[in-house]
Amino acid sequence: MAMVSPRFELEADQRVALRQLQRALDARDGVRLAGDRLEVLPHDALPDDPAVARLQGHVERLRPHVEITDVLADVDAWTDFSGQLTHAAGATPRVRRLGEHLHAALLAWGMNLGPTRMAESCQLTYRQLAWATEWYLSGVYREFVRKTGITVGCAPAGLISDCV
Repeated sequence: MAMVSPRFELEADQRVALRQLQRALDARDGVRLAGDRLEVLPHDALPDDPAVARLQGHVERLRPHVEITDVLADVDAWTDFSGQLTHAAGATPRVRRLGEHLHAALLAWGMNLGPTRMAESCQLTYRQLAWATEWYLSGVYREFVRKTGITVGCAPAGLISDCV
């Protein structure tokens, strides 16, 4: 049995996709060409099913209201992950409530808020969040990229100068 090259398979898949696209264009089924651009048209939303709305309301009432910051603090208490976040220069932290700074910096990074927007929504300043990010998270990011080759956006809140 002859081996089929990956390039041949890719070309065959592309031909199939192009035929499907051409059929959709011909049928004016959700796509159109505008000059040299392909536009995908929005679909009309399906009407809300009253039974689904009732179920959503019921589930919402059953679900406890939990702050993400409380979840992060609980997970840290169980695992002590913040103990693995060490100062980039090896300095001993002199900041009171370092955990709060690290949790807020992690949330800002993880939610792609950055220190400015995070400072607007918590009781820490931009300077405090930027400091925690630069001195505690930048090394974590660099090590992650070094080991995996995967970049996440442009580093924590865009603070690290050598974004990959």
